[in-house]
Amino acid sequence: MRILAIAAIAALTAVGACSSPTVAIAEDVSLPGEPLRKIVVETQEDYADAIKLVQPGDMIVLANGTWRDFDLVLEAEGTAEHPIYLVSEEPGGVILSGQSSLRMGGRHLVVSGLVFRDGYTPRNEVISFRRDSETLAFNSRVTRTVIENYNNPDRAQRDTWVVMYGQNNEFDHNHLSGKLNSGPTMTVRLNTEDSQNNNHRIHHNYFGPRPVFGSNGGET
Repeated sequence: MRILAIAAIAALTAVGACSSPTVAIAEDVSLPGEPLRKIVVETQEDYADAIKLVQPGDMIVLANGTWRDFDLVLEAEGTAEHPIYLVSEEPGGVILSGQSSLRMGGRHLVVSGLVFRDGYTPRNEVISFRRDSETLAFNSRVTRTVIENYNNPDRAQRDTWVVMYGQNNEFDHNHLSGKLNSGPTMTVRLNTEDSQNNNHRIHHNYFGPRPVFGSNGGET
């Protein structure tokens, strides 16, 4: 794990290089605030160490490459002035494969530049705006992220690629395509008081075509 103190970080590049086929990463979009410190992690163990110490204004950077079977949990408390960031080293350069997923819990969190491919979620959700039923995400954002052909080989096995909980969250400039198995591509849950009157923003996303499923359960 490499920790670099910085006064400012230049805008992320629009397209990242990687050995996998090119994926559609949105053009550069602005991120809130200004990161104060960059923490580069190269293994899942590095990430586990970094997340224990993360502070408002920190940017955790996943090194380019394939991260397999990664139960990625971002649970932290940022502020409006200094969110906590989780980004790829280069947009599209981090592939989450195998049985990987992302769960977010806390406030003022920003995730950018990840690609889910060559696997499927071991949970009911690929990206979840909650850590668990008690720890939801608020004022948090997922942007410039791709889920592509990330399917359980059992088409009858139901899952949802993106589920929004909490309040005041944002899902923007993402690419979702090629869902084959049962379950909607994305849902917004209103199952608790903390997830109602939510003021979520969902915009500038690409929802790619889905093959005909043949019964209920193939909705976008």
